[in-house]
Amino acid sequence: MVRTVAIAVVAYFAAVFLYLVIGNVAALPHGPLWDPSFRGPLQFVLTALAIALLSIPYWQKEWDSGVRMFAGLTAVFTIAYALALATHVVDPNLPLTWLVTNAVDPLRRKLGY
Repeated sequence: MVRTVAIAVVAYFAAVFLYLVIGNVAALPHGPLWDPSFRGPLQFVLTALAIALLSIPYWQKEWDSGVRMFAGLTAVFTIAYALALATHVVDPNLPLTWLVTNAVDPLRRKLGY
C-alpha cells in the first residue's frame, strides 16, 4: 500500500516535470518558418511520443511491476495534467500547491530558509 502511494506521488511529479519539459521544448524552435501556431501541434506530437514511450513497460511483462506501474501512472498523469490545463475544469497544480503549503513551507520555516 505504501509502495503504491509512493509510486503514485513520484509518478505525478514526474508527469508534471515531463509536461513542463515538453512545453519548453515545443517553444524552442524560432525563425521565419516557425510561428506561434506551430507550438500547439508540436507540443501535442511530443506529448503523444512521450506517452508512447512510457507505454513500452506495459508490454514488457518480465519487467519489475514497480517500473511498469510507475510508467503507466506517469503516462496517465501526463494525459490528465494536459487535459486539465487545456479544459480549465480543475486546477492540475492543486496537489503540488497542497504539498508545498503543508510540507515544504513548514519544513523551510523550521530550517530557517
